[in-house]
Amino acid sequence: MTDLWTRLEGAPLAAGFELRRYLGDDGQRVYYLTDRDGPGGETTVIAAVPQHSEQAEEQLRRWKLASPLSHPNLIRVFEAGWSEADGVPLAYARMECPDDDLGTLTGERCLTLVEADEVLRAAVVALSYLHEQYLVHGAVEPGNILAVGETIKLSIHDVSSPHGTRTLQQDIRDLGFTLYQLLTQHTDRQLSELHSVAEPFASIIDGSVRKGWPLARIAAVLEHPELREEVLETPEDTNIPTQRKEQARRWGMTLLPAAVAMLLFILAIRYSGRPAKTAQPVPAPPATARPAPVKEARTWSVIAGTYGHRADAERRARAIARRWPQFHAQVVPSDKPRAYIVMLGNQLTEQEAMRLRKSARAAGIGGSVGVRETTP
Repeated sequence: MTDLWTRLEGAPLAAGFELRRYLGDDGQRVYYLTDRDGPGGETTVIAAVPQHSEQAEEQLRRWKLASPLSHPNLIRVFEAGWSEADGVPLAYARMECPDDDLGTLTGERCLTLVEADEVLRAAVVALSYLHEQYLVHGAVEPGNILAVGETIKLSIHDVSSPHGTRTLQQDIRDLGFTLYQLLTQHTDRQLSELHSVAEPFASIIDGSVRKGWPLARIAAVLEHPELREEVLETPEDTNIPTQRKEQARRWGMTLLPAAVAMLLFILAIRYSGRPAKTAQPVPAPPATARPAPVKEARTWSVIAGTYGHRADAERRARAIARRWPQFHAQVVPSDKPRAYIVMLGNQLTEQEAMRLRKSARAAGIGGSVGVRETTP
């Protein structure tokens, strides 16, 4: 098949653009750089599957399912359908061109904690968006976590509705195991090297793989690591049958009037026959000065990424400044060793920081934008 795909290099696709350069295949799909940009000027690629392949119809269905999706941490699909190149019929999708994937990194080194934090935040918001549409990603693994410029994005080739083993919770378990792989370079499902992983990532991996944590809790622990110690409500508490709940309610409604009547009877016996006391005027409480209004501390910052090298952070800040100069991106050293922060705002109140983060995400900077309270 490789000879066929290389032969099609440079051929026009009937859909109206050229298969400019053969990029290779992943065992299921073949990729070509094409000559048409995305609506935002993005470089685009053609992913294709030959029509005679058993996976062609299912793959096209998934690409079309992903076409309406729009999230800064998901690869965009601009169009998908049937076409042909040089007489070869195929299913195709034109999409954003990734620059790299984490699958190539896992064989070389582990992620740093700063990198793991950025990757996990991007993956959590992307999966949250998919799950809100009642869609599963279906293939959360290092090779499907991609970099487009400075932004971390998930692939979309396997997006589908939940069915069988493809569930929302399975996406979360796969995310936890992927994080384990990226931090340890180990692939054992028993998580035998989890003891070597730093917090809060060890708790997040254990919670997502073994304990059924939801994405909301993972996001909360990323922002506030101390929450990893909180005990979740047990399944027994959350799955009380409706019949038992209704029975308890009826017993409460029956016994409450009797209990009130008994209490009034006891009080009547206790106080009958006692001389009435003359009511004494209650002295007015001394006037106290009103407390001064508490000013909200301006100790919050908005962060657009943390990097292990200053050059990477500066490249990210320049990219933001070119497209969104209103956010005044700047690079500052982190309180962590050998780490640099791309900051959009500093010395803000918590409400101001939340508003700025919302504006940055709405502008399209990326789901990794977060807020942090400055350490005193």
